[in-house]
Amino acid sequence: MKLLNLLTKEELTYLNYLYVKQNQIIFHENQKATGVFYVQTGEIQIISYTKNGNEELISIVKEHDFFANALIFSSSPYFLGEIIAKKDTKIIYIEKNNLIKILQNNKEFLEQYINTISEKTIKLTQKNKLLSHKNIRERIIYYLEIHNKKIKKNITQLAKELILPRPSVSREISKMINENIIKIENNYLILNYS
Repeated sequence: MKLLNLLTKEELTYLNYLYVKQNQIIFHENQKATGVFYVQTGEIQIISYTKNGNEELISIVKEHDFFANALIFSSSPYFLGEIIAKKDTKIIYIEKNNLIKILQNNKEFLEQYINTISEKTIKLTQKNKLLSHKNIRERIIYYLEIHNKKIKKNITQLAKELILPRPSVSREISKMINENIIKIENNYLILNYS
């Protein structure tokens, strides 16, 4: 269910629209979030940079997903990375005071909004668990397990998700294929055991 479909006619007037081009920086790290943002079409990445200047992917926000929805209610409502359009993107923006009005008056929206935040919390917990695996192979296996043992074969994207160097992930994938731990089928990497 798309959350914005739950809004009344009056609540729809609270929405603001932002159109951004591919590779455009939407917000900078440490910039204050003053509302919540919904990706209506397109896709954004939240990235950060190490002291050495290496890019680290924090998260990808796809169509029909919110971002900054927890930030605005925190004691530190500042973006934790650069927010960049991965492709041409249309974003819907709801200012904090308008969001509070909606949450107070629209029970169904409130429940779905809390569900959205809960799902994000689960994903963050999984990400923390992923990062607790120091071994590359363990990270790959865990990542495949939380994605129903099957992911698109895109080593560059996988390396970003695992926060590991691409060559290391590529080498380990090759070893795991040779050891029959994973297989490639129809351009998917599949965990080869239950």
